[in-house]
Amino acid sequence: DTCAYKDVSKMAPERGDPKGLHCRRHKRICGMDDTNGLCVGFSCKDFSRFNVNRSKTPKVFAAETSSGRSADTMWGVIDLIAMAHFDWILLENVDAMDDSNHAGDLDVLLGLLNQHGYDSKSWIIDAVDFGLPQRRKRIYILALSWRPRSFAVVEHESFFGKMSMLIEKMKRSPPSFPDCLLPDDAPEVLRELDHRLQSPPKCWDSSTIDLH
Repeated sequence: DTCAYKDVSKMAPERGDPKGLHCRRHKRICGMDDTNGLCVGFSCKDFSRFNVNRSKTPKVFAAETSSGRSADTMWGVIDLIAMAHFDWILLENVDAMDDSNHAGDLDVLLGLLNQHGYDSKSWIIDAVDFGLPQRRKRIYILALSWRPRSFAVVEHESFFGKMSMLIEKMKRSPPSFPDCLLPDDAPEVLRELDHRLQSPPKCWDSSTIDLH
């Protein structure tokens, strides 16, 4: 019974599509008055280091649109925040949003949250610090409303400080690579080994090897 919308960058009536709040699932205009929290991530294409065409503009969010639609989706989220009163908001994106090329974008986002009545705090968290065999840094932003309806936190700075302490306490060493592998006699390993033994060997000529 959860609502479903098509495009967060066009949800607000004042930005683009006047029917932007039309719920695709319920086939009507649905509000968010009874929603206490928002957990959302927006497009990272303008920031991602894996995107060779990523934006070199210091402040992607200074414009309403960008080539990778990071600005479009971010402004859609801000419009959503302006329309609905959330007690708390958790935003996520790649850590490159706060690197030397785009440090201004984090300031823009935190400033917009403040304009809409939220105190906020950001953390850069790496999955490898929490026992996962993968280096994956992400930036997380927690915002708390000045006028909450149910999730009441009196001292926001104190709460953010406790969250920082909790994040540090939860860190643990990641497993070594062999610890993540199945044992040699695992059924899955034996099936894959048998499959490979039954398959014809790959025959690469010298040109293919050189190209590889």
